Amino acid sequence: MVGARAGFELPVPLSIELTVGYMSLWRSIDRNIADSVTYEGSTWPLTYALEDTLRIRGPFVAGGASYRVPIRKQWSLVSRATVGAWFGQSTDTVTGMAGDEPLNIANAGESVSSTLLFVIPELSAQWDMAPWSLSAGMSVLFAPNAGPTLPHGEMGAAPDRCGTDPSSAACARQSSAIEGERAYGPFEMFLPQVSLSRRF
Repeated sequence: MVGARAGFELPVPLSIELTVGYMSLWRSIDRNIADSVTYEGSTWPLTYALEDTLRIRGPFVAGGASYRVPIRKQWSLVSRATVGAWFGQSTDTVTGMAGDEPLNIANAGESVSSTLLFVIPELSAQWDMAPWSLSAGMSVLFAPNAGPTLPHGEMGAAPDRCGTDPSSAACARQSSAIEGERAYGPFEMFLPQVSLSRRF
């Protein structure tokens, strides 16, 4: 996450702030989905081995306030609360195998847009050397709303590879197991913060 913050400091050590920036998150997941192949009354187990790479990225805008408490010469403790909206593009470049057969997954990797609301409380230590200030601390991002539905369609092995073995994954019906999956659910994450600021 990178961003720029502008603030107006009141006569008390309280500042009203506006933040804009860009944030990008990604995560890789390996998972298995159990299914079966049925032919003329006989059933064979089938496992889809999937590799997901989830990405969410886009600009954000937020407003908030901070309160500064001097603790010694040139040093202060700053608490901050920020509330904002993240205008993200979500993708899941999912690939996989069904037994020995590579999977074809409809719409894999296509993006979908969403607006994610978030709250970030933060606590940091600040060193002042007028007119510059350097601060470092820790914050926690809380995102309470669920993400959009991914555009994944059916998945399966290429049917033209179905041969004489009816238990082959290529002979299985197309699966809708990952249709309707969401890009993400409610989540929280720790975010170290380092910032350089200047008073005008």
